[in-house]
Amino acid sequence: MTKKSFPLIVNYLKNKCMEKVKLLGAQCTLRFGRYTNNTIAIQAYNSEGELWCVPTVNYEKFFEGFNYKKSFKFPAVVIKNYSENEGIYDQLIKEGVILQGLYLSGSGGTVQCAVLTEKWQEIARKQLKIKSRK
Repeated sequence: MTKKSFPLIVNYLKNKCMEKVKLLGAQCTLRFGRYTNNTIAIQAYNSEGELWCVPTVNYEKFFEGFNYKKSFKFPAVVIKNYSENEGIYDQLIKEGVILQGLYLSGSGGTVQCAVLTEKWQEIARKQLKIKSRK
């Protein structure tokens, strides 16, 4: 991230992402995006507007199931719960961002799927410009 882009991110976060959650010791705002295979990505920014962590992972090349893209389409997310993200899965549940899901086979219990809660589905829909199902 360049210093030139930093104020843009801070302004975006102040105007668009008002919900804060505590992740890995910091108050964060969440920004939703997409991986190249169209599955959901989440980035968490701290109060200074710096990228704090990326709770999600694109696990497609390791997926042992039938169809990754269909299995993990919105509002499903795949959470990386190891290394620098250890413990983030439970924190996302505690903060009301996701609902508990299953471990992905082949991950040794460190990559888990989940579904965004209704509240966070609406926030993600707005950020991703996905039309509501209503």
